[in-house]
Amino acid sequence: MADPLNLALPEHVTTYAADGRIEVQRHRVSHDIGWMLSDRHHPGEAIMPGLAMIGMAEAVVTRDGRTSTTQRIYLSPAQMGARRIA
Repeated sequence: MADPLNLALPEHVTTYAADGRIEVQRHRVSHDIGWMLSDRHHPGEAIMPGLAMIGMAEAVVTRDGRTSTTQRIYLSPAQMGARRIA
């Protein structure tokens, strides 16, 4: 998801402020998964039949002047948009 081409993907952003923290959540999806389904396989590589998208959820939390970032990556057989994966 860090590929510069993926930075232009539509994203769903939400911001929360509570309990002395500010949290910004960004959700992005990519349906361009052909590169993951190529004939090039490595020993022990998981085969993913039916894979339809890769999703990313990123949370940036600021509390007491410190900021932390967490990213989670999801693989799904369902075609979803960024808002739905949020």
